[in-house]
Amino acid sequence: MEGAKAALNNYSDSDVDRFNAMVADYNSRCGSFRYRSGALESARRDVEPYRGQLQVEGRSRFVRSPSTGSLSAPAPAPARPAPDATVQAIQRKLNELGYDAGSADGLMGTKTSSAILAFQRDSGLSPDGRASADLLAKLNSAATSIATSNRSKPSRSELSFPNVGSPAPVALPSQNTQSSSSTRDAENFRTCISGDYPSLCKHNLLTPNEAAQVAAAERRANFQTCISGDYPSLCKHHLLTSNEATQVAAAERRANFQTCISGDYPSLCKHNLLTPSEATQVAAAERRANFQTCISGDYPSLCKHSLLNAEEAARVAEAERRARSR
Repeated sequence: MEGAKAALNNYSDSDVDRFNAMVADYNSRCGSFRYRSGALESARRDVEPYRGQLQVEGRSRFVRSPSTGSLSAPAPAPARPAPDATVQAIQRKLNELGYDAGSADGLMGTKTSSAILAFQRDSGLSPDGRASADLLAKLNSAATSIATSNRSKPSRSELSFPNVGSPAPVALPSQNTQSSSSTRDAENFRTCISGDYPSLCKHNLLTPNEAAQVAAAERRANFQTCISGDYPSLCKHHLLTSNEATQVAAAERRANFQTCISGDYPSLCKHNLLTPSEATQVAAAERRANFQTCISGDYPSLCKHSLLNAEEAARVAEAERRARSR
C-alpha cells in the first residue's frame, strides 16, 4: 500500500480505482480471519526485513511510460535485503550483554532497535535506536568493562596481610602480564580476537602470534555466518576449508529452495542451484503463483500469459474483459 502513494498523489483516476480495488480485496481477505493479541507486532517484525522490497514491488504496479501513459512492464524484483556486518556485530554484542536483539542476522528489525534503545537508556546515552560504528564501540567498551570488573574482584586470601616480621614477597610476572606487554594494542586485540569484526580490527597493529590467532578466529566466525545458507553475499567463501565449503554449498542450496518454492519471487530464485526434482516443483509453484496474479484480471501487464495452460488462459481472458468493462 505504501508503495502506491506516489502514483496516487498524481491523481490518476485509473490508478486510484485500482488502488481502491486492491484495498477492498485486502480488507475482504483479512476480515475473514480472527487475530490473537500480539499477532500484529509479530507480523510487523517478520515483514520489516522485506519492507523495501515490498514497497518497490508496489510502486512497480503503478509505473507508467512517460510517452504513452500506459502501464509499463513491472520493474525487476530487487535483490534480497543485504545483511549489514555492523548490525550483525551489534546484535551479537547486545545478546552477549543480556539485551535480546534476536538472531544475529545483520538485518535491522524492531527487536534489534528495541535492544539498542534499552542499552542506550541504561548507559545514559541519547536513545535513537540506530545501529552505528560508534554504538558498536560503546558496546565493546561496556563488555570490556564488565570483564575487567569480574577479573579484578579480589579473593578472601588476597585480602590478608603478610606477617609484620616477614619480608614482603616479590611478585613474579604472570603469563597475562607478559602477554599484555608483548601486545602492541591490547584494546585492538580484544576487538579482533572474537573474529566477528574484521572490518574494525586493525590488523597492522597485531603481533605475528596475535595475527595467527585472529585469522583462526575470523575463519570460525565466517563459517558461522556462512553455514545458515541465507546470506551468501556475506560469506567469505575463500576462507572456508574444503569440508566447510561442501557444507555451506549444501546449506545455500537448501535456503535457495525455500525462497524458490513459494513461486512468488522467481527473480530472487537461483534456478541453477536447483536439482531436477526441485526445478520441477518450483516451476509448478511459479505457474500457480502466476495464475493467482492473472485471474483477477486487474493486472494484465504483471501476468505471464505464456505460463498459462489453455483452460487457465481462457479464464484469465474472461477476467481481463470483465475488469476492462468495470
